[in-house]
Amino acid sequence: MTIKQPSNELPHHGGKLIEFSLRYQRPIDQWVDLSTGVSPHHYPIPEIPASVWNRLPEDDDGLITAAQTYYQSNFLLPVAGSQAAIQALPNAISQTQSKIVQVLLPATGYKEHQHAWQKYAEQDIQAVLFDFYQHKPTIEQLKTADVVVVINPNNPTALSVPPSEVLTWLDHIHQDATLIIDEAFVDCTPELSVLPSFPTGVPDNLIVLRSVGKFFGLAGVRAGFCFASSLRLQIIKQHLGPWTLSGPTRYVTTHALLNSHWQKENRQRLHEEAQRMNQLLQQHFGQMAGSVKITSQILFHRVEISDSASWHHQLARLGIFTRHCDENDALRFGLPANESQWQALTRALEQLKE
Repeated sequence: MTIKQPSNELPHHGGKLIEFSLRYQRPIDQWVDLSTGVSPHHYPIPEIPASVWNRLPEDDDGLITAAQTYYQSNFLLPVAGSQAAIQALPNAISQTQSKIVQVLLPATGYKEHQHAWQKYAEQDIQAVLFDFYQHKPTIEQLKTADVVVVINPNNPTALSVPPSEVLTWLDHIHQDATLIIDEAFVDCTPELSVLPSFPTGVPDNLIVLRSVGKFFGLAGVRAGFCFASSLRLQIIKQHLGPWTLSGPTRYVTTHALLNSHWQKENRQRLHEEAQRMNQLLQQHFGQMAGSVKITSQILFHRVEISDSASWHHQLARLGIFTRHCDENDALRFGLPANESQWQALTRALEQLKE
């Protein structure tokens, strides 16, 4: 029997502040961490009863009902962040789909999707071909793909597609194909979500992923939701096993999903801060010589620039931790947490502009 060694090439992520602190010899509390797209304003953690820590998690604790109300769709499965679902989907989908020969992915996008399908292809169950699209797939690509992955809004390009257009893609994929929509960053712009179109549950050929960590600033709780048909949710649940979310995570997430007043205030605050960030980046990068392209979502902003690696390094030397995108052609900026961090970022950009 031949045992294949797993690939050592794992996708890179932001958020490795301890590693960068050691690399640049700067204490953690002296950094402005803009390396993730996580909101710098976290949902206020309620007091967690001792029983929640002591007992095993239970499905009927109110989380499902809270999620159904917040996401406006009924059939869902709590997962340990949308990342957990991304890893489970290839094998889960293969159980309900007769063939997976061609997988269509965004050329630039969250690399864990591609990594998960590449791991599936390495199992040698059947040959899998990969095709890639820029921003939007063509009709020809949709017709030939067995699995289509869409990230909306896209991370890290910050580009988005209206849900009405995304839903038309369901009409172009073949009868046995699956459309996966990753909506991890959609909470700031909920009008981009397809879920309100399916209040009683999504169709068999659609899977939608949502994240709690980004908008609610709770990346550490590792919570998200997967929306799919009842059969597919059962299969995904079998792959994930029991107790995917801890009791404290379920408790905090339930409170966050039910607090519509906080959600409204946070959404407005993030929109204002996103506008400020866009203006700041336009001021410092927009007038530079050469090809510079700035695209913005609410929680993150992308600056495509020829010497991005140098900018990433120089900003790090000044205590500004950005995300150098995988394509090595852009920087991604998250939002500062407070006015002191805003001023530190402004000073750093002004210093490097001189």
